[in-house]
Amino acid sequence: MPTCRHKGCSKEFELLSNAEDSCQFHPGVPVFHEGYKFWSCCKKKRLSFDDFMKEPGCSFGFHDDVPEIEKENSSETNAVSEYSEIAENVSNNQLQLDNLSLSNPSIPIKTSDFFPKPNTISTTSNTPKTNTPSEIEDDPEGLIVEVGSNCRRKGCTSKFISKEESSSETSPNSICTFHPGQPVFHEGSKGWSCCKRKVLEFDEFLKIKGCKKGKHLFSKPQLKNVHVVCKNDFYQTQDSVIVSIFAKKVIKDKSTVELNPKSEIDSANSSYKVLSTKVELILKKANNVNWPALNPTDKITTWTTFGKGDSPLPEVNKKTTGLYGINVVPNPRPELISLYKQTLEELQSKIPKHAVYRQATEALTAHRLSIVNKHEDVAAIEKELDAGQIEQVIIAAKDELSLIPKMAEWKPWEPLEETPVEGQWDYFKKAPVRE
Repeated sequence: MPTCRHKGCSKEFELLSNAEDSCQFHPGVPVFHEGYKFWSCCKKKRLSFDDFMKEPGCSFGFHDDVPEIEKENSSETNAVSEYSEIAENVSNNQLQLDNLSLSNPSIPIKTSDFFPKPNTISTTSNTPKTNTPSEIEDDPEGLIVEVGSNCRRKGCTSKFISKEESSSETSPNSICTFHPGQPVFHEGSKGWSCCKRKVLEFDEFLKIKGCKKGKHLFSKPQLKNVHVVCKNDFYQTQDSVIVSIFAKKVIKDKSTVELNPKSEIDSANSSYKVLSTKVELILKKANNVNWPALNPTDKITTWTTFGKGDSPLPEVNKKTTGLYGINVVPNPRPELISLYKQTLEELQSKIPKHAVYRQATEALTAHRLSIVNKHEDVAAIEKELDAGQIEQVIIAAKDELSLIPKMAEWKPWEPLEETPVEGQWDYFKKAPVRE
């Protein structure tokens, strides 16, 4: 029977039963770019060459045993013209070098300083690296193979006929000629890592004869347990930590989640969910202490408090910025100073010129910045701030702008007009939370 020559098909067919939808093939050309392998007609990218070869066609039509006519002026012609242009440029540069006149002839220049001698080049540098496996897989004894099964070795197109014909050592059809290496695609050339032959056309690459002989391999590939590191992320509430492990198609029946009984987790009230794209862990905190990271070795850059506990960062003082408990993290960015001044000036311009009103506002600002409440002078407060605290000033100042309209309703200063600023805050912190 004739064999179809369409890309992605290569099946034997009968002329009488050849219909308009008998052949499933790729009308485009193979594309290899930055490690990806795909067909120009369907754009589904693969990393493995075997997966690329198994990609089903995206079009249907009649089987055809006539090979496609290659276009003239193919990439081989383009490559020749490209190399000719490079050679011409090299020769022109050599002529310019020969005609170069030295402005200081007393300084000798050796051409060996620019062009190494041929014998200085290591002979091993041009030798292609082989990626042959240490152990070649063979069919297990007693394997039952279906008639017509293809040999799985790279470069072999033989099919299983019978055990005596395809597996017996006395049969010439039992000899498998294959490539033990991996396909290599580099700058338009195509070849195998185990042999030196390189071609430009993909069809010619498929025709490269194997460089090693052995037995056919008809058994299906065995699934092996491979350790895969999955991406993860987490967020937390006051009493729980929710961890997302991004892993698609997790087999729920074969998956287990183990919790360390010595960790700060209430394992009895913790749970997990196996979803289609991830595994979600709901870890119940044993003491409502904040988690800066999942692992103690992770680099901690910020820290937001929800419940009990101080910042674990050694460089952060045990100070919080008031109602929301945002710790001050040093961030040496001097460019924030001008923004800090501008923000406070904007804040002061919107505060009514009422002495007690201003005292209450400054008391609130001072407390949220973890500065001693007696500092009423903005310049004095500025001297005690570093670049990291300045960044938090911006957040506090914006909050103050939204709190100022509410202060007229709360009037926290009225019962305590004669008390100092520090005492006024004791009453002001009992005011209702802003909407």
